Amino acid sequence: MLKRFKRFGVTELDPANGLIFIVFCIGLVAGTVIGSVLTSPVLDTELAAYIENSVISDSFISSAYNAFFFILLAVLFGTSFLGIFLIPSAVLIKAYSMSCSVAVMYSSFGLEGTVCALFFIAIPSLLIIPCFLLCAIDALNSSRQLYSIRFHSAVYSRENQSFFRHMIFVIPALVLAAAYDNFLLPLVLSHIY
Repeated sequence: MLKRFKRFGVTELDPANGLIFIVFCIGLVAGTVIGSVLTSPVLDTELAAYIENSVISDSFISSAYNAFFFILLAVLFGTSFLGIFLIPSAVLIKAYSMSCSVAVMYSSFGLEGTVCALFFIAIPSLLIIPCFLLCAIDALNSSRQLYSIRFHSAVYSRENQSFFRHMIFVIPALVLAAAYDNFLLPLVLSHIY
């Protein structure tokens, strides 16, 4: 099984990378629980207005910004040894916000909210979340290496250079997610709502 992962730049299954997945799952559970409780008439009207206004297409730049934001944040945090603390926080916030949004849509609108969450969040997340987790793991490995260099006098190693190979997958996937959000989502929502 490790041979399959080596193609993508994973040379060893590092237990510290499991931290990213654990934090992501904690964010999903917390967002689902809190989002289920957060229903109110004010929130329902705000959500309905947001869905209604989203049928009008934003610019592609805005859609690309939404797709790339957390990934760029993780990459930026990976350039410092402080990323050891900041990257799990970014993963937690991304997971929480995504699952809280889905839970609020479901609890506010029932089946219609579920359909809306499917098109607004689930389909783009099929592209964005794997890219984000892949970049967060690469950034965390980079931060850990910088931490070792800074505080343990370790020598820089080129062992963790898989980030650029991963970008061959990440950038087209995020452009595709932005294109879906900008071009296809308004078309689908105009037929549903």
